[in-house]
Amino acid sequence: MENNPTSANTTYVVVKKDLKISVNAIKDVKFGENVTITGKFTDADGVARANVALKVFINGKSASTRTNSEGVFTLTSKVGVLGINNVTVTHNGGAN
Repeated sequence: MENNPTSANTTYVVVKKDLKISVNAIKDVKFGENVTITGKFTDADGVARANVALKVFINGKSASTRTNSEGVFTLTSKVGVLGINNVTVTHNGGAN
């Protein structure tokens, strides 16, 4: 007895995970010295996001860095502004 061909299919939705950037406390430095900015990039479950490009803005001026295999990022920059300096770290989203 011969069987007829058969198949089945379905669909599913892939949703983006929530992500978290944490920036460690930054020690005060003197004008002209280097400041080091560090932190960690994870998903909402705390899983490290490795080798991801991040932008670090210091008083609106951007610099680029990447996370290591443990999701840790580091950026060292020369201090050029007296007083309070604002730091923002961003990720542009994307597929990962």
